[in-house]
Amino acid sequence: MIDSYTRQIGDLEIQVLPGQCIGSSACVHTAPDVFQLNDQNISEPTSDGSDSEENILLAAQACPTAAIVIRKKGKQVWPE
Repeated sequence: MIDSYTRQIGDLEIQVLPGQCIGSSACVHTAPDVFQLNDQNISEPTSDGSDSEENILLAAQACPTAAIVIRKKGKQVWPE
């Protein structure tokens, strides 16, 4: 299993921890241009979509298992 999926969008680094993801798709519903479920029903960042920083953070906060880590300019902003 992959340790994590990571993608940079602007100042945000988005990291999805597959071992924590339960495939609830809350992130996909909140920011569908940024998150998708792969063939194993695990969230991962899309390759080219974008959204506002606020909406990306809301998507991470919607994750019931805190499987999404957000860093801004190298500083972790979620989870706090």
